[in-house]
Amino acid sequence: DLFKRLASVAGVSPATITMALQDSPRISLGTRERVFRASRKLGYRASRLKGKHQLNIAVIFGHLTAQAKLSLDPDAEIWEGISQRAVERGISIHTHSHLKRNGKIHFRDLPALIRRDQCDGVIFLGAFDEPFAAFLEEVRVPFVLASNVDVNHPINQVRLDLEQGVYRLMKTMVARGHRRFGFITTGANLPVNRQMLGAFQKALKEAGRFDR
Repeated sequence: DLFKRLASVAGVSPATITMALQDSPRISLGTRERVFRASRKLGYRASRLKGKHQLNIAVIFGHLTAQAKLSLDPDAEIWEGISQRAVERGISIHTHSHLKRNGKIHFRDLPALIRRDQCDGVIFLGAFDEPFAAFLEEVRVPFVLASNVDVNHPINQVRLDLEQGVYRLMKTMVARGHRRFGFITTGANLPVNRQMLGAFQKALKEAGRFDR
């Protein structure tokens, strides 16, 4: 069967396969990676899933520094949407904080869900780690970038139209009778904040309510 074939391809015993796919520290990291790659190559996870099953999706919050948090408005908005849709669809979401590093990503840096070959897909938020994405492409784990950041090569990406969102929000508030507005932000020189301010001002000018 496929389990025995997996053991043969990885060059280990069936018992080692079981422990490696549990990410057991009793198995060396090199062997765990070899078993993982063999499992992905043979489609072992897919073969074990019969009929309807709950998807396991890893959401990776990318950070540039160890102290960073998910505090940027665009990413927070996207995360709220992901969470809501996961609840509606019965999808299991596993969140992971990932510190972006320069150079190739190592197997030990991956979330346990991925190392165990229990992940059906990955969503990237925040700082995008291209070596991480390249690894996922290599082992055929589907992923999508849910962020407005620009990347150097074509990938599946979902962007949040912040300008349109602010513009429609302001038009709705004016239509409902609101008369006094303020725009408060941090990092006024950030391009994304300038875009939102522009949409804010545009909506108010069209409504004849912008005087400075």
